[in-house]
Amino acid sequence: FLRMNALDMDFRDEMFSHAIEKGTLDAILSGDRSTENARKYLNEVYRVLQPGGVFMCVSYRNIEHRLRHLQNFEWNISVHRVYKKDFDDEFFKIRAEFVSPGVLKDLMEMKLDDEERVEPDPEADKFKKPTVTPKEHYVYVCSKPAAQAPSDHEANPSGMDFRAGDN
Repeated sequence: FLRMNALDMDFRDEMFSHAIEKGTLDAILSGDRSTENARKYLNEVYRVLQPGGVFMCVSYRNIEHRLRHLQNFEWNISVHRVYKKDFDDEFFKIRAEFVSPGVLKDLMEMKLDDEERVEPDPEADKFKKPTVTPKEHYVYVCSKPAAQAPSDHEANPSGMDFRAGDN
């Protein structure tokens, strides 16, 4: 392990193809001069990544709180939610995302014939909305753009033909 200041890393430019962090940005953003320090930290991460490199930032904070910092750089960003592995919370989140409230209401109010009726499940309470927000993390996958090949004009501003030929 190496120990250094994440706001001023000792690594050379474009040294790494990948960088992964969990909680570093969260910790920086909960301290003094948080916005300034987050900018310095992300600038360092961007600097040490190779063109086409990928930075994975795992955070407990949602999109509104983290994208405003990440979007200050030329990343291609995708965001993924990772839910806590607690079945009750996970089941509620899945149900809430994939089954509309209208469909749930229709299912609950559906009339059944006597032979179709089922006695209420005594464990039905576990399918009710949790009283606390389900725990989740966000994974921000930030890809640094690949290096662009120089245009013809940048590579040869004079426009002269330097190829070997018949002279």
